Amino acid sequence: MSALSSAAGHTALLESNDGALAEVYALEAGKLRKLTAHNDAFLAELQLGAVEDIRFKSKDGIEIHGLVVKPPSFVPGRKYPTCCGFTADPTVKMNTLWFWTPINSNPRCLRPRGSSCCA
Repeated sequence: MSALSSAAGHTALLESNDGALAEVYALEAGKLRKLTAHNDAFLAELQLGAVEDIRFKSKDGIEIHGLVVKPPSFVPGRKYPTCCGFTADPTVKMNTLWFWTPINSNPRCLRPRGSSCCA
């Protein structure tokens, strides 16, 4: 959720997730009601890959959280090139429309904001 706005007893916000771009929702009695569908036609034309949360320990034992974005035609057991993107800002999302398997993580500012490496 982002861009929360309240007035005259009504609340509106932007909501997005790994499979949907931001749309406007009303927050009513603790539940979301979708108000816009600006991106529905565009998303219907796409085949998005599954997004998987991962967690692992760094060398010093700190838990690192990441996201693996699998290709739309992912086959378990098959090897894929991997691109790792690092950010110190947990609100930044990496491009999820890549043709390889990106892994996005926040390694506690070990690299400057926006830097990445591919292998």
